[in-house]
Amino acid sequence: MMRRLALLGALCVLPVLNPQASAEGGGGTTEYKVTLAGFTVAGASFVSRIDNNAFTINGRIKARGVADLFTDFDATADVRGVVRDGRLAPAQYALAYKKGKKRRKFTVAFDNGNVTSSEVVPSKRRPKDWVDVEPA
Repeated sequence: MMRRLALLGALCVLPVLNPQASAEGGGGTTEYKVTLAGFTVAGASFVSRIDNNAFTINGRIKARGVADLFTDFDATADVRGVVRDGRLAPAQYALAYKKGKKRRKFTVAFDNGNVTSSEVVPSKRRPKDWVDVEPA
């Protein structure tokens, strides 16, 4: 569940940015608090910056409050790219998370809106019915 929150949080912050601010530079910090039945279970913070038609978003999601008693979850998300034709075009995306002793990192590289590479470290064991997809 926390991993889904991390991904959702990273995606939710993208529409908040104003690509028109790129000429003058801009950005900001967005804070989120996740509650369940009135109890805080997680917190998230995203820092965005637009300068000279380039953007960065750095985020952190962490178990807080009551959830801190039951899990040790901490994730960071970083997105970098350019502002092109009034839209954000990512070039790199990285998500790293830690849950207890388990750590995993996802990275994706983009070129002109297309995924050019992706990596998961450590990789998961693939099921027996896994089908490799060739670049062609």
